[in-house]
Amino acid sequence: GKSSTSLNLALSFAQSGMRVVLIEADMRRPKITEYLGFEKGAKGLSDLLSSSSVVTEEEIKKVMVHKEEENIDFIPSGQIPPNPAELLDSSHLDELLELLRKNHDYILIDCPPAIPVADASIIATRVDGTVIIARAGVTHINQFHGVKESINNVDKLLLFNGRFCWDVP
Repeated sequence: GKSSTSLNLALSFAQSGMRVVLIEADMRRPKITEYLGFEKGAKGLSDLLSSSSVVTEEEIKKVMVHKEEENIDFIPSGQIPPNPAELLDSSHLDELLELLRKNHDYILIDCPPAIPVADASIIATRVDGTVIIARAGVTHINQFHGVKESINNVDKLLLFNGRFCWDVP
């Protein structure tokens, strides 16, 4: 549900008149590309982050797709790289986010699950807020607390079982 939640949040913000970009940072098992009907493996985030040059607006335009009917911009995951965490932990991600902030009210980033890989924790240190998606009856409380601990070093917005909380004990 994390990818469908990210997409639905992006669509909701866009329908409210906000300028929204949705980034598919789950470079291990991308789903949003499929949901939006795009071809897998098209140029995207992995291509931007693996480039040897500085991220520019021109480079972003080469991979960003504007979904006119939904009024959102979308950056697909791109080719599945062998080292997603290393790509996300680069200055290129900071450059990308800085440029996107100039033209968008909201930047939503769909990350892979937080438990098996560090990708979500890496991104959490670079964003204004984090939403944790937990599935009632499936996600164990110790798993939730483990994820919370991994992003606890910054002030983040947490979502658990549909309730917004500023701090979860």
